[in-house]
Amino acid sequence: MPAATRPSEMPAELTALAATWPELEVHATLPTQGFAWAQASADHLVGDDPLRLVHAGGTAIAPLVRRGGFGTRRLELLSVAELSEPADLLCGDTTSREALCRELARTGTPLRLARVPADSPTVEALRAVYGKRLLVREQAGSPAIDLDESWVEPESKLSSKRRSDLRRAMRRAEKLGPVDLQVHAPGPDEVDALIQEAWDVEARSWRAQRQGALAQDALRGPFFESFARLAAAEGTLRIALLRAGDETLAMQLNVVFANALWLLKVGFDEAHGKCSPGMLLTAETIRYAATEGLAAYEFLGVVESWTSLWTDVVRPYVLLRTYPISLSGATGFVGDVAGKVRAKLGRSS
Repeated sequence: MPAATRPSEMPAELTALAATWPELEVHATLPTQGFAWAQASADHLVGDDPLRLVHAGGTAIAPLVRRGGFGTRRLELLSVAELSEPADLLCGDTTSREALCRELARTGTPLRLARVPADSPTVEALRAVYGKRLLVREQAGSPAIDLDESWVEPESKLSSKRRSDLRRAMRRAEKLGPVDLQVHAPGPDEVDALIQEAWDVEARSWRAQRQGALAQDALRGPFFESFARLAAAEGTLRIALLRAGDETLAMQLNVVFANALWLLKVGFDEAHGKCSPGMLLTAETIRYAATEGLAAYEFLGVVESWTSLWTDVVRPYVLLRTYPISLSGATGFVGDVAGKVRAKLGRSS
């Protein structure tokens, strides 16, 4: 059973921004910019690395963690290294973003900001401060669907063969018993039982076998449990389940944020793979998002064969690196260059 408690005290830096942060969320475009994500990350992902929240007058926040030792020390966006999800600075307007970037430069510490949306104004705001000392590199994008009312019938977007496959999959699922496809919006008192059910089926999926089930993951499991409880309290958590008879065949952990449904975790029972439970549940959550009038369905992760069945839209991301005019900036630059050389030598050997 997922643990019912979280660390009882937030880090002092986070507590100081607890009132301001939620007010800024109206300007957020990613769930990783929300206070619930930051709190769960601070509770479970930071470890021994110092949390560093740089802010500008309460109107802009950079949720960072300091990584590395002497010669490699840098500031990174909170949770990106552990979860590989897109992230960004949280700013109320252009002026506050520019002020925050100046505050970041005053730290004198190199920045490594991974998976920042390529169209984020953060890119130009940092360039205005760092000039040529800002390096920008493309990174893998995430698939997404820009929704309209036609997506209330997501099956219509598939090829005739795929529609036939989906109908066949449903018939196979129905042989196991009555099929129940639901998107739950649990409150705090309901969330633990649904997390347990979701984790149980995720543990039977091929992803869990390859990467480790969340129920046994000492890092990501507690993070997602904590985040789910916080999101449930905010009313933004959505747990989707596909049940057939007495069995749960597939799960999704989602959050509604910035007028979109974000797919955080997915899993299905490999023993019932012929029922295509993941596809059946994805069709249902796309239908849910369109019916709710949301603007987008964000798959997150990277493009995979199963996401390409639904969309060819890809959100682009970039890696931003800065090298201040300081000893740490110079050593950081040398360290990054040395790392690239070692990587090239490793590939050529």
